[in-house]
Amino acid sequence: MEVQTIVLNEIFISNQNSKKVTYKLGKVKNGDVGVVCTLENNTISQLAKFFQNKTEHTTLIDKVRFKVLCTDKNRVLSIIIYSVGSQGEPDEILNKQAIICNLKKGHNTYEVNLNQFNIDFPENGVFIALNYILIEQNKCFGKFNKDWYYYEPSIDAKSVANYTDSWYNLNGEWKKSEIYNISMELTLTN
Repeated sequence: MEVQTIVLNEIFISNQNSKKVTYKLGKVKNGDVGVVCTLENNTISQLAKFFQNKTEHTTLIDKVRFKVLCTDKNRVLSIIIYSVGSQGEPDEILNKQAIICNLKKGHNTYEVNLNQFNIDFPENGVFIALNYILIEQNKCFGKFNKDWYYYEPSIDAKSVANYTDSWYNLNGEWKKSEIYNISMELTLTN
């Protein structure tokens, strides 16, 4: 009988007795600004918040929390996780599957579990983007002009005097926000 060698590319060793450690970045607070999407002159299709890596340990992206306002039920948005580009902008998409959030009517905080995507938190940080889905069920029509509409949800943000950590995608180009900071929290775990 001949012994055959098996070559393993990668081995994961985990200590089942190790304590789960979590790290929280950012905070979810009531905003004084609500950001929505209109299709008139310029189209902001995504809002993203930068989370800097401040840990020395290998961590995974666990969950994200954010706050939105919806004037009707059945609104939806998607979440996209981006790497950080060479100029500090959102770059490559890290999640391979769509992350869709079903939203309720009212001003609510949402917590979305991201650990099933098994995404390592990169050394240079990540962007978590909230992506407006431009479909009929997300439209909200004006009270006085029934022909004018915008897309919900209204994403909670705080007014700022200059850039802190939030970006927006305007007509396909990422730009730093110098007027608001998205209210969002990212949880990491070991």
